[in-house]
Amino acid sequence: MALIRTWLITFLFLIFIGTAACKKPMEVEKEWIRKGPEGGSIASIVIDPATTSTLYIGTWGGGIFKSTDGGENWTDITESLSSKIVTALAIDPLNPSILFAGIWGAQIDGIFKSTDGGQNWTYLSSGLTRKQVFAIAIDPVTTSTLYAGTSSAGVIKSTDGGASWFASSKGMGKSMNSVRTLAIDPVNTNIIYAGTRLGGMFRSINSGSNWTAINNSVKGKSVYSIVFDPARNALMYAGTSKGIFKSSNRGANWFAVNAGLGNSENSVQVVAVDPVNRSTIYAATYYKGVFKSTNAGVSWSLLYERKRNNVISTFALDPQNPSTLYVGTPWRGCVVKSTDGGQSWFDFDKGLTATDIRTLAVNPNDASTIFTGTGHGEIFKTADSGQSWSKLKSLWRSLEINIIVFDPVNESTIYAGTRGSGVIKSTDGGETWSVLSKNFVGYGIKALSIDPDDTATLYAGTYGHKSGGVFKSTDGGENWEATNLVADEISAIAIDPMYSNIIYASNSLEVFKSEDAGASWFGINNGFDTFGVNTLAVDPVSTDTIYIGGGLFMVEYIDGNTTGVKEGCIMKSINGGETWSLIGEELNFVGVNTLIIDPTETDTLFVGTYDGVFKSNDGGENWFKMKKGPTNPKVSALAIDPNNRIIYAGTAGSSVFRYDFDRFGTVKKD
Repeated sequence: MALIRTWLITFLFLIFIGTAACKKPMEVEKEWIRKGPEGGSIASIVIDPATTSTLYIGTWGGGIFKSTDGGENWTDITESLSSKIVTALAIDPLNPSILFAGIWGAQIDGIFKSTDGGQNWTYLSSGLTRKQVFAIAIDPVTTSTLYAGTSSAGVIKSTDGGASWFASSKGMGKSMNSVRTLAIDPVNTNIIYAGTRLGGMFRSINSGSNWTAINNSVKGKSVYSIVFDPARNALMYAGTSKGIFKSSNRGANWFAVNAGLGNSENSVQVVAVDPVNRSTIYAATYYKGVFKSTNAGVSWSLLYERKRNNVISTFALDPQNPSTLYVGTPWRGCVVKSTDGGQSWFDFDKGLTATDIRTLAVNPNDASTIFTGTGHGEIFKTADSGQSWSKLKSLWRSLEINIIVFDPVNESTIYAGTRGSGVIKSTDGGETWSVLSKNFVGYGIKALSIDPDDTATLYAGTYGHKSGGVFKSTDGGENWEATNLVADEISAIAIDPMYSNIIYASNSLEVFKSEDAGASWFGINNGFDTFGVNTLAVDPVSTDTIYIGGGLFMVEYIDGNTTGVKEGCIMKSINGGETWSLIGEELNFVGVNTLIIDPTETDTLFVGTYDGVFKSNDGGENWFKMKKGPTNPKVSALAIDPNNRIIYAGTAGSSVFRYDFDRFGTVKKD
C-alpha cells in the first residue's frame, strides 16, 4: 500500500510539473526606454543666477529639461508630470533650487513648484484650478510673493510661495483675459508691469491691487517682453507684435526703436539688456532672428538669422558672462548657443528628447531600420533599432510629416504624406526626397497606403480641402487621379493584405469600403455613430477582421425593455465591415490615436491613446494599460518589429520609446 501511495504521489507530481510547463508564462512588464531622436519645441529658457552653467528649458509637449554643463547635455526632469506642455518657467533669484512652471494640458492646468532643482514637483492648486499660465514673475526681494499672468483670469498673486493664489487684476478690464508677460521693478517692487495680447500694457503701483493702462504708442499691440536697464529702472524696453518700444519714464510714454529690425510686422518675443554694457540690447524676433543694438536701440543689426522653416521662440543671456547667448526655436527645434557674443553659433540637443512624433515606419526587410516623421517637418532614421538617429534632408516646405510607408519590395523607395508638400518620395533610402505631384497643392496628406500586390499602386487620403478625398496612383506616385470618395478629411486608409482590391478608408464621421480597387465606395459604419476615426487596421491573417479606433463611438443597444447607448473608442468587425461590435469599453474617453496588430500573434493588439499604451491579448475583448509605458501620455504612433519582438511608441513631444519582450511576453534584456 505504501508503494502504491508513493507511486500515485509521484504520478500526480509529474502531471502537475508537465501541466505547469505547458502554461503560458505570466507577462512581466518592464520599463519603456526613451530612445530619441533628439530635438524639441523650445518655449522658454531660464538660467540659474548663481551657477550659470545650470539651465532649464521648457518645451511645448516634452516637459522641462535641465543642463548642468551649459547646455552640452540635457535631462528630462518632469517625467512624472501627466502634462508636458510648458507655458512658463521661472527661477527664484535668491534660492535657485526653487522653480515654478506653468503647465497646460487636457488633464491639468496651472503651476507646479520644485524646491530641489527640478527633481520633484508639486501641483499648486489652491485658487489656480484650470488656469493656463503664460507668465510667472517672482518678487526679487520677497521671493514668497509671486505673480502669474493667465489666459483667462488676468493676473493672479500669491504671498506664500505659491501655496495659495488670489485674483489681482482690478482695472484691466477685457485685457485681463490674456496676460503674456510680467515684470517687477527691481528697485521698487510694488510696481509691476503686465503685457497683454492685443491689449497693450498695464502698470500697478500697489503690488497688483489696481492696474492702469499705459498704452501710449503700444495700444492694441501684443506685448511679449518687458525689461529694465539694470542700472536705471526708469529706462525700459518692450518687445511687441510691432517691434521694440522704449520708455525713459517708467512706461508713461513709449516710442518705437526699430531702425534695422525690418518691417513693422517683425514680432519681438524677447528683449534682453547686457548687464555689463547697458547700451548693448538683444531682440529675439519671431520671423527674422536675433538682432543686436550697441547704442541702446537707436539702430539694430542681424546677429543670428533664423533657419529656414523655423522661427525664434525664446532667448537668454548669461548674467555673469554676457557674451554667452542662448536661442530657443519651436520648429525643428534645439538650443543654439554662442560664447562669443553671437559671432559663432552651435546647436546643443544631446539628451533633449522632446520631438513631436507623428508617424513611425519599420523597414519590412530590415527591422532594425526605422523612420519617423515629426510635427515640424523632420524625418529621422535609425539603423540600429533606435540606439542612434540621424536627421534626413527632407523638403523645407513640409510643415508636418504625417505618415511614412516603405515599398515592401524595394526598401530604398519610401513615401511620406505631409502638410505642405503633399506626397513626397525617396528612391535612395531617404537620403533625398522629391515632391510627386502638383495635384496636392493646398492639400495635407494624413493617410497613405501601398498595394501589396502591385507596389506601383498607391492610395492617398487628403485633408484641409473641400474637394479632397482618396486619390490613386498606378505609376509610383508620378500621377494621381481622384476616386469618387470625396471628403474634407481622410484620416486613415487600409488595404486588405490578401485581396488588394478591397480597401477601407475613413473620415471623421464615416467608414467606407471599396471592393473594386477604389473605383466605387460605400459606407459601412452600420449600427454606430462615430466622432473621429483616427486609425484603421486589417488583421493580416483573418482579413475580414477589421479594427477602427478614434475619439468616440456610440452604439445603441436594447436590453429587455431598456434602451441605451454604449460608448467607446474601438470598434471591431469580423465580416469585412457588415456588422460591428464595440470592444474595449474600459478605454472609454482615452481617445485612440493609433492601433497595430502583432503579425505573429494577431489576437495581440496595441493602441496608443491620450493616456498611454494599452494592450489586448484576446482580439480586443479585454485591455490593460502598460503602466510602465512612455512618460508622455499622448502616444501618437506605434510600430512593431516582429522579428526582435520590439514595440516602438512615438509621443507628442517626448520622442520615441522602445519596449522589448519575447514571444511570450517575458522580459528581454536590452
